Amino acid sequence: DASTSDCSVLVAVDMKTGAYVGEYYLTNADGTPHTSHAGGVAITDKDIYIASSSTLYRIPLTAVLEAGQCGKLQIVDSFAVPVRASFCNYSGGYLWVGDFQYGTSYPTDEYRHMTNREGKSYKAWSVGYELTDATDNEIKADAMVKDSYATPDVILSITERIQGMAMSEG
Repeated sequence: DASTSDCSVLVAVDMKTGAYVGEYYLTNADGTPHTSHAGGVAITDKDIYIASSSTLYRIPLTAVLEAGQCGKLQIVDSFAVPVRASFCNYSGGYLWVGDFQYGTSYPTDEYRHMTNREGKSYKAWSVGYELTDATDNEIKADAMVKDSYATPDVILSITERIQGMAMSEG
C-alpha cells in the first residue's frame, strides 16, 4: 500500500471561488506510489489525464467522488506519447499533450523543428487525440500502437517555453 508522503498529489479547487475542495494522492495501477512530475492535468467528461515523462496516465473521474475530500486516486492505465508530456489540456473534443522546449537544457528531436513564414523557429509539438462519443470519450483504439506511442490525430508546432495551453472558442 502506498504511503501518501511518497505520492504525487493533485489538489482540487473550486473554479468559481478558488476555495480548497480536496487533495488526492496518486498511486500506480499496482498500488505503489506514483512519483512522476505530473506536469499537466486535463479533465474530460469521464477521466482525468496526467501528463509526465512522455506518458499520459488515466484515472476515472468517478474515483474522485469515491475518494471524497481526501484520498488516493489509482491510475488505471497509461500510454506513451510522441512528446515530452510537459502539459496537457482537453478542449473541443481533443486531448492535447505537449513539449516544454528551451535551448539545450530541454532539447527536442530535429524532426520537430520548423521555421514559420516570418522566420520564427518552432522546436516543439503539442499533439491532439480526438475523443468522441463513439470511442466512449477515450483515445481511439486505432491510435494505439503496440510498443510505441499513441498516434495523434493532429499536431501543432509550438515555440519554446510553453508550459501549458488553453483553447478559446473560434
